Formats: sequence, C-alpha cells, structure tokens
Amino acid sequence: LYLAAAEYVAGQIARAHAAALEEARNAPIASPAAAVDAMVALLDRFARLMLDEESARWASFITREQQEPTAAFDRIHAIAIRPLIDTFQQLIAIARPDLDVPARRATGFLLFGEVITLRAARASLCRLFDIAAPGPAEEALLRHRLAAHARAILAPPLADPFLAEKS
Repeated sequence: LYLAAAEYVAGQIARAHAAALEEARNAPIASPAAAVDAMVALLDRFARLMLDEESARWASFITREQQEPTAAFDRIHAIAIRPLIDTFQQLIAIARPDLDVPARRATGFLLFGEVITLRAARASLCRLFDIAAPGPAEEALLRHRLAAHARAILAPPLADPFLAEKS
C-alpha cells in the first residue's frame, strides 16, 4: 500500500510537469539564452506546484522519503524527480557550457532545492512575511525572485574564482 501511495503521488507530480518537460526536451533550443528561458519556465511551473495547497497533501510524504529513503523513494525519484532533474541538466548544459558535469549537477540541485523550500519551509515563509499563507502578491514576488536567481546563476560567467581554481 505504501509503494502504491508513492507511485500515485509520483504520478500526480509527473502529470503536473509532463507538458512543460516535453516542451523543454523537444523544443529546438538554439542558444544559451533560450535554455535559460526554458529553465526559468520550468522552475516557475514547479514553484506554482509547490505554492499550491494541493501539494501540501503529499509534500510531507516526499520529505520523509528524502530524509529516510525506502523503496518508495526509488519510485518517486524515477517517476517524478529524475525526469525534472534530467531536463534541468540538459538545459544547464546549454545555458552554461563552461560548467563541468559536477558543477551542472550542483547548479540544478540547488535550483531544485530553492523551489522545494517553498513547500518544505512554508511555516518559516509565513513567519518571515507575517502572513497565515502566501497570497497572490507573495507568490508573485517569490516566483519573480526565483526567476531572477535562476537568470543570475545561469548567466554567462564573468569570472568564477572557484571554477578557475579547479583548472
């Protein structure tokens, strides 16, 4: 029953992202700027999902599996998380060809985490903004800042001293 619940939850998430992932994977992305735009669109869709009250029903289940993985996490990861992360990696490789594979993975993971925080740290968000729940104005602000973060992170590098030290 627990594994069936994991598959159900993963399926719900996968369906929510299916069209956007398909578009990002199959659209001809001819430039780093187009890859950034596609990444920002995916992050925004994911943020909308995390801000939606519907995600509260399954978020604690996934968070528990992230902390102490069982066989259910394998299903959640394969069905819902991996396709999103793989698409992030594909877009990051186009947007930032200067990044090696570990740096692309770290970038995608951290952007993914920024979105997850919208649900996982909801109580802190509400306290910070002194609200009972995010309303349209807070949601718009958070999504705008997320897009700005992603664009800054995925912008062509000026000079990254950490990456320069690795060379």
